[in-house]
Amino acid sequence: MNSADYQYRVPSPDDAAAMVDVHFAAVHAVVNDHYPDHLLHAWSPVPDERRRAWLASVIASPAAVSCLVESSGQQVLGFGLVDTESGVLKALYVHPNATGCGLGKGLLQHLENQCRSLGLTALTLNASYNAERFYGRNGYAALGPSVQVLANGESMGAVSMFKSLGTNV
Repeated sequence: MNSADYQYRVPSPDDAAAMVDVHFAAVHAVVNDHYPDHLLHAWSPVPDERRRAWLASVIASPAAVSCLVESSGQQVLGFGLVDTESGVLKALYVHPNATGCGLGKGLLQHLENQCRSLGLTALTLNASYNAERFYGRNGYAALGPSVQVLANGESMGAVSMFKSLGTNV
């Protein structure tokens, strides 16, 4: 896949269904060495209208910065979301069939640039264990163990990470 095969853009609420599908596929491709099945299902339950409506409302929120990457055929391949009020990267997912092509790094760079343009000077996140290396390669420093509370109230282990947006990686 080369850069002519995909494009980055700001999603609309109409993209929420495809984004939820990417989230589900990406989470359920996580190797179970990190998280048991019940946590994967809590992290990303089967896509339904409630999840799609929730994500559509997040995308439409003035406090959110979001980006998606799609194929030339307009299939959503990945997305990311930042809560600009807290400076927290809330989501960054690439469909498992599109990993290893630099799409995650491209999404991250687009989000960071959008945040810089809004005056944010840093981003924090809770990285899943399987994503910690990705964020480290992209300039995020591990601050230590953390807990990510999931929508159903369950918790999963994570790594708290930080990046100053004053410099590019």
